[in-house]
Amino acid sequence: MRKKFIEYLIVFAFINVASLAIFGMAAKNEAIDPGPEAKDATPEMIGSDEIVMRKLAS
Repeated sequence: MRKKFIEYLIVFAFINVASLAIFGMAAKNEAIDPGPEAKDATPEMIGSDEIVMRKLAS
């Protein structure tokens, strides 16, 4: 019982790490090249943290 639980825990942790890596790569690629639709985005379309970053960058 305990060994089976540890096996499930290891598999669960592996799936979590793999999904974090996949989503991290996707977010990194989006940040590098946001695309043409992001250049004329209104403040309502983007997150408030991105607005703050744009104000800091300018």
